[in-house]
Amino acid sequence: MAPNGSHYGALKLGEELEVPTRKGYGRLLLAACASVALTAVVFVATSTPTAESTVRMSVVNKDVPGSATMKAPDCRCAAGQSCSPTAEADGMHYCAIIPTDSGCEDPDGDGRCGCVGINNKLWSERPAYLAAGGNAACTDASGAWSATGDCKAACEFVFGRYDCWSFPCFNGGFCIDGVDTYTCHCPFGYDGATCENDIDECMLEDSDTDDDGNNDEYAVCDVNAMCSNSEGAYSCACNSGWQGDGYRENDVLSYSYPKWITRPDPIADPDFIQACEDIDDCLRGMCRNGATCINLEGIENGYECECSFGPTGLRAWVGHDCETNVDECDENEPKHDCDPHATCVDSPGAFSCSCNEHWQSTDTNGVNKNGRMSGVGQSISGCYDWPDRKSVV
Repeated sequence: MAPNGSHYGALKLGEELEVPTRKGYGRLLLAACASVALTAVVFVATSTPTAESTVRMSVVNKDVPGSATMKAPDCRCAAGQSCSPTAEADGMHYCAIIPTDSGCEDPDGDGRCGCVGINNKLWSERPAYLAAGGNAACTDASGAWSATGDCKAACEFVFGRYDCWSFPCFNGGFCIDGVDTYTCHCPFGYDGATCENDIDECMLEDSDTDDDGNNDEYAVCDVNAMCSNSEGAYSCACNSGWQGDGYRENDVLSYSYPKWITRPDPIADPDFIQACEDIDDCLRGMCRNGATCINLEGIENGYECECSFGPTGLRAWVGHDCETNVDECDENEPKHDCDPHATCVDSPGAFSCSCNEHWQSTDTNGVNKNGRMSGVGQSISGCYDWPDRKSVV
């Protein structure tokens, strides 16, 4: 467990301890297996044939460089259980635990609450548990908790001198003791021998770093989002004209999405937008007077309107939103097809032709031409001379 104030794992350093060594012995190796929450003090005394030495563990009553805030309470080995002397496939030693024994506050907000082991991981993050699909049993057939279940936490297994008491790992890094050495397991966003380096996730790009033909490194934000790096983290925000949370869509990154954001279940909230998608400005209904809207992808307020046509096949409206009527009857720029013996009458989006006095719109066959010219080259009249009629006595 990472140090936090005056705690290291389950060990509370409340007083200064002196451990004298015995003379006449060669180097003493003490193999100590301690759960993160075990209360046993883990130490090793070393000696020489001619001198007496001590291991001193001073009180830690304030934060020191490398101290970390715990993400969950320490796990404790269940009653009657102890750390396995044999490492599992991932190189860690484990003991069976009751996951809710130290509280269940779900500090990460990932739905997996409980306690953490020496590797600063929740019991539900154990490789064997994940390999079982996250549904490994913690109980026996009767429903009671059982040590044979798969609820286990990583233990500290120490050979020789314990090298982590100096809190060598920075930025919340977790110290794992080795043989006269230690290893820092860095939290998300940091790397380096002592987790001293902030990783600039915004520099990552989709790339094939091992030249096997498949990408093995990915940008953390959507291609249409802006990435901002911060200490141990990053943020994504969709560019103008796009909407969504800006982060990479699920199942692309190894961690899917960072723990500091929340993504609802797609079935429970189908309207939630992962990554970034274009804002369809046509849904705002800005085009008027029967115009057709064309969305412009990735452009803020990006849309165009194709205005509707009038009786002659020309645009009857103009303007960005087709808000202005075209006066086809404008004498300076006429756009109508009225007969020379007709008067053009404009109306919103259209016009009409009214044959002048003594003229009619019906031809000799009784077809109403509505005062408009027609035919090839508008060779057919739209108005006809009113036939003179003699009075019958």
